[in-house]
Amino acid sequence: MQPRYVSKLTNTGFMLLELLCVLALLGALAVTAAPAMRAWLVRDQVEMQAQALLATLAYARGEAIRRAMRVTLCRDDGHGHCCINHKPLLATERSHWAHGYLVLAEFSSQLTGPSRAQILRMHPPSEAVTIQSVSAPLSFTPPAGQIIGGFRSFEIGARTTAFGLRDDRAHRCVRVAAGGRSRILNGRCAAA
Repeated sequence: MQPRYVSKLTNTGFMLLELLCVLALLGALAVTAAPAMRAWLVRDQVEMQAQALLATLAYARGEAIRRAMRVTLCRDDGHGHCCINHKPLLATERSHWAHGYLVLAEFSSQLTGPSRAQILRMHPPSEAVTIQSVSAPLSFTPPAGQIIGGFRSFEIGARTTAFGLRDDRAHRCVRVAAGGRSRILNGRCAAA
């Protein structure tokens, strides 16, 4: 005689208690990882704005060389015009460039009077970061794309107060040499 095997159907799913334990562990991991993830996102936004500013500076210098005319980078006043500050600038005075900036080609016309400017590139405002520099426009001149007025620095940092204002890892310094070439340094401009 052959033995007969009787198979029972067994439940292979999860018990409610096991599911709740796994969800609690996932929640605890998410709570501990959230600050590090937020800090990484802030540093990433600062790095993106620094790279965008570096690309804009290289573009302005290249256009000054290519067009053989003066090309200016200036703060946007919100209406597609350069924000002009008529008061004298101090060496320590800094202004906010994160409201957007423009790249302008300046056409000087001796016959018709004042110079005209054509907008070559507009950079939109950034809500996540601050860009600090002196408020005067930055002009590149032909034939080598040198800047007028010597060295210039732009400090880019996080706008949030929870992370970034005291942490140098969330800051970048974009330095522009007198020859017109620019580079990014980690940290604040004073420390770099």
